[in-house]
Amino acid sequence: DKTFKPNGAVTRGELAKMLAAAFDLAGSSSYSDVKDHWAVGYIARAGRFIPTKGRLFEPDNKATRQDVAVALVNILTDEKGMKLEEAELNFVDLPMIDEEYLPQIGKAVAAGIVSGYSDGNLFPEEPVSRAETAAMICRLINQQEK
Repeated sequence: DKTFKPNGAVTRGELAKMLAAAFDLAGSSSYSDVKDHWAVGYIARAGRFIPTKGRLFEPDNKATRQDVAVALVNILTDEKGMKLEEAELNFVDLPMIDEEYLPQIGKAVAAGIVSGYSDGNLFPEEPVSRAETAAMICRLINQQEK
């Protein structure tokens, strides 16, 4: 309907489209659950940066704040070759961050891509809104321009 709906949740397929378009990503990847999905081309280009569990991409599941932060750090480091510092994390909900992604979350915080809420939480497993995703992508673009 050509509206942005800033408070709407972003699906993993939509996240792949946003990342592929924002960063002109190329490449290929294959997941057994995206063959006939509308975002298959975007997932092929950006899917490798977005955290997955096994060989499924789950394109219609909601993307999380952790998914976006990790994907953006992966783009900066793997695609753009940037070296990022890692911030010490002291979020109230630190145990909710997947342990394997702690380094990327630390880099996302240090780079100013993501920050916590005023109550000290990051809410890494919460669905991410379109507005939050757009803000994080803009922060990454600004980081590249520095």
